[in-house]
Amino acid sequence: MEKIILCIILVFALTDQITSGQGSEIHLTMLSNEFNSSEIGSLENIHSNPILLSGKPLDYETFNLDSKGKLILVKGNPTTPEATVIPFYIQLRRHGSIVRTGELMFLNYELFEIEISKVLFYAKLGDHLIINPTRPRDWKAKRIIKLIEPDC
Repeated sequence: MEKIILCIILVFALTDQITSGQGSEIHLTMLSNEFNSSEIGSLENIHSNPILLSGKPLDYETFNLDSKGKLILVKGNPTTPEATVIPFYIQLRRHGSIVRTGELMFLNYELFEIEISKVLFYAKLGDHLIINPTRPRDWKAKRIIKLIEPDC
């Protein structure tokens, strides 16, 4: 019973992170991540914030449409040298559909890192930034971040 309660608290923490900001900052809401959970990878060491930007855990309070830096996805504690890079796909979803323009050269390519400004250049408020591990065993690292307007 305690494990179930801890899981519910963890899911709530992951799915309801809302941060505030000013100016050009975007406000982020972590969504359910639309996990395709399976027994494979259920014991993988995935941190609650497996995203690094410029070598530091992603700070939702300062992340904005003008953010720059190398984004990577890791398993293990992202603040330690033992963190291991996870290959991923990155996408933007708008009005329920993946944004597909010729300029988005990173779509459908396995990445180990990406300059986030190349993605955010095409983002609009209301879009979902999807960071999805390519390996099934890393499914717990999937993150979907909704870019919402201030005071939403």
